[in-house]
Amino acid sequence: MTLSPDVLWWVNSEYCKRLNRAEKYVTLLEQLVLARASADQEPISTLLAVLHEARRNLALLLQDHRDWRHTYYYQSARRKRMVQSDEGIERALLQFGALRARHEPWLHALAEELARLPRPDPDLTYVPVGDLWLMTQYAISDLVHFVDQPDSLPPSNARPMN
Repeated sequence: MTLSPDVLWWVNSEYCKRLNRAEKYVTLLEQLVLARASADQEPISTLLAVLHEARRNLALLLQDHRDWRHTYYYQSARRKRMVQSDEGIERALLQFGALRARHEPWLHALAEELARLPRPDPDLTYVPVGDLWLMTQYAISDLVHFVDQPDSLPPSNARPMN
């Protein structure tokens, strides 16, 4: 089976974008709650502990993805050019599947833990672009439901032009 480099490019780009968004929202939510709430309140201290742990673990997932990129996605770590050969693309996609398999249990657990927490007061989590609590949950959900199967990806002509 001939795999298109566009599939590999899309998988890497989308997963990286979603990981970074989730990490950014968790970090911002933690900072916002710290700035606006009294940390000695029990629900707030629990929320802050969960967010702190989530931020730490998302940083580990980002590093794991970065390591995958430098090992399988690029032809060499020095040149940072994406692999082009069929076997290089296949190996990178297989290893990405293994990476996702490592990430999924933790992402599911985080989504469930956030869903179990009492919702913070919207006055604590609202920002001009919306509710950061909901934005964080959606970002984690996007990661949990990320599709990395080539059959489910958009056509190769859907790649945006920069």
